[in-house]
Amino acid sequence: MCRQAVRAAPDDPTPWVTVLQLAIGQGHPPEATRAYWRELTARDPFNRRGHNVALQYWCDKWHGSHEQMYQFAREAAAAAPAGSPLAVLPLQAHMEYVTHLRSEYELQRRDGGKPNSADWARWAHHWDITDTRADITKAMEKWLAPYAGQAAHALAVHDRSVLALALVKAGWSQAATQFLAMGEYACEYPWYYEGDPAKEFVKARAKALRKGGSPA
Repeated sequence: MCRQAVRAAPDDPTPWVTVLQLAIGQGHPPEATRAYWRELTARDPFNRRGHNVALQYWCDKWHGSHEQMYQFAREAAAAAPAGSPLAVLPLQAHMEYVTHLRSEYELQRRDGGKPNSADWARWAHHWDITDTRADITKAMEKWLAPYAGQAAHALAVHDRSVLALALVKAGWSQAATQFLAMGEYACEYPWYYEGDPAKEFVKARAKALRKGGSPA
């Protein structure tokens, strides 16, 4: 079906986004995935959905590593123009990494072992690390400042959710602004990494609005 779509609309990047998603589930090798990526970015170099899918492919839980994931996210964010939501990709990488650390910690506990104190510290304090906080600052400076006043893009709530969760985890009051900007809308991602997405969203929103001094 993707091949048919490419033939029918050769300039449309959307079929290549779907091919990338299939590459994850079907375990396509990196060489093939890079070829798909070249086809996609030749048509739309800053395709938002495509970058989300590619980030997942390069995660340790799928077909890459933590290093490849971070490299992809940071290079894409750096290459994107000012005002591009791709600036939040490194924050998504942090969420993937923290989820991995928490899973490792919980697995050790379930197996009856004593979790490694260094592993616990990496998980518990990841959002306090200088590099992590620098990525949050870069996302706000590169995306939000130039983005102000622009019409909302299709994944705006998704991207504001990413930034809001990062800001809540880092303990920054700017999280309240992101929740208020979402208005009446919400997105399951990335809150399902924390537990029940609806409960985690409501809890984080209430905490952010208290800290930000705005009414819930």
